[in-house]
Amino acid sequence: MKFVDKMIIKVFKILGVLAIFASVAVYLIAKTYCIDYEAYGIIEKDLISISITLIIASILFLVLSFVFKENARNNLPIIKLSEDGFIDNGPMETGLIPWSNIEKFTIYEVMNGYNSRKYLGVWVKDLGLLCSGVSATKAELIKANAASGAPPVVIPQTLIREDLNKVIEKIMLYKKEVSYRSR
Repeated sequence: MKFVDKMIIKVFKILGVLAIFASVAVYLIAKTYCIDYEAYGIIEKDLISISITLIIASILFLVLSFVFKENARNNLPIIKLSEDGFIDNGPMETGLIPWSNIEKFTIYEVMNGYNSRKYLGVWVKDLGLLCSGVSATKAELIKANAASGAPPVVIPQTLIREDLNKVIEKIMLYKKEVSYRSR
């Protein structure tokens, strides 16, 4: 996701939260300081309608942030291959993982009751190198995956929209071409 997209999403979220606080503040301040509503030309229905309007605005901003995030994510390729390495734009957004740090790609399957979910698993040689390029929260998630025996980086098949065997085959073919060209 581009920096500009992330900033717009943050602005929508902040506006949504601020609108919630504003609606509560307007109602509480008016209720507290406007004891004689008729003297100020305000009736309680006006206060309630102002608060409801602000709550609706906050919901709108929060929904817009979610819609914009999904739209921005859908416009990005989840996986991108470059001469330098494998680029992960999935939920973990680990970014560029150099070819030299990639050990292997696997299909990782998780069973949930009767359902199973498949993920593209990326195993790395140096976990510290991978974690150094992401936020502390993402680094902890990556380490937790690795500690549980799962690949450190997992990308859901639902986001890839292609058979994972074919994806791994294409990645390995590209990696082989890149290593051949660099000789």
